[in-house]
Amino acid sequence: MLPDAPFDVEALVDGLVRKAVERFGGNKSRAAAHLGISRFALHRRLSK
Repeated sequence: MLPDAPFDVEALVDGLVRKAVERFGGNKSRAAAHLGISRFALHRRLSK
């Protein structure tokens, strides 16, 4: 389903990454595994 109004995909992904880290109590390895990305990719997203 596509929203009617434009939205910022980067902000959406960044929010998901931050929520995953929060959900796993700051454990970045578990958050990255849950998201299916590497720890390096997760760190890149968090450092933006």
